[in-house]
Amino acid sequence: MLDNNSITEFTGEMPNGDDWNHITSMVKWLECPARISTYLGGSKYPTLSVVGFAFSRLLAHCNHYVGVNVESIECQSLKRTAEVQREASEKCLEYLIRYQESMKSIPSRIAMFLDPKYVICFFYVLSFFYGYMF
Repeated sequence: MLDNNSITEFTGEMPNGDDWNHITSMVKWLECPARISTYLGGSKYPTLSVVGFAFSRLLAHCNHYVGVNVESIECQSLKRTAEVQREASEKCLEYLIRYQESMKSIPSRIAMFLDPKYVICFFYVLSFFYGYMF
């Protein structure tokens, strides 16, 4: 849990190696949600099939970080970063799980299947989120 003691104030000093490790790790964690947000925000009208792929990718991303064994990390700075990432992922999962049943409902699946962009979207989203080229 974050508390006031764990947050240090900026002292005007340049970040050291541990700080850069922390920053790099946090950027890596934020990259997936940022790409999803950029993709959905750039669409004129994100359909349910597009949102479904993004939703599934975000669930997998959060589940990955919740499953990290923090105790096996030796570096204290990276251990703290992993704890923050795990806590943030748990909070995201709490939010996402509320909508999971709606995304898996029969009307939702029918709407995804009938979406004319479904097939094109499937390959495009895979290439966007996973870097595959078709």
